[in-house]
Amino acid sequence: MSFHKKQSAILALFTATSLMAAPICAAPLDIADVTVVTNLEAVEANALDRWPEIAGDLTIAITSGLADHLQEGGDYHITVDVTEISNAGTTLLGNDGAFNQLNGWVYIDGPDSEEPLKKMWIELSAEEGATLAPSDITIVAPKRIAFYDALVTAFTYKVVSEVSELQTEWLVPEQAEENT
Repeated sequence: MSFHKKQSAILALFTATSLMAAPICAAPLDIADVTVVTNLEAVEANALDRWPEIAGDLTIAITSGLADHLQEGGDYHITVDVTEISNAGTTLLGNDGAFNQLNGWVYIDGPDSEEPLKKMWIELSAEEGATLAPSDITIVAPKRIAFYDALVTAFTYKVVSEVSELQTEWLVPEQAEENT
């Protein structure tokens, strides 16, 4: 068998294998709604005094990111539970509201499920890096709102990318525990 025929045979084998492995009725989630809650009561925290709009900002951003999956009367409900907003692990933020950690759970509930069909942990942190620059250049540290925007954007991206990859057949109640 010539080299070209071997390549064609191998390509045909990979194509057939990948087609057989692909779910026949793979379907993305049809999401009814997205809810974001901030559940910081487990620890002494003041982040919501400094950033009271964070749940609303995350709701808007995540809903926008999942717009292609949203359907009126959809079968799945996404709940994001923000459980930590801290600065280097300290949950009592300073007067400027600086924080560099944002953590929480994403729960996916579906039709006829009493428990979430899937849950995912999202944990993010940001750091200011020390930068060396020539003496004729001035480096300005980012404003606190830049950390807020960066963490909200990164958290949103992580939630949207994780949820967007899910397929309905992965969320069968009997198999939900295996996919958590």
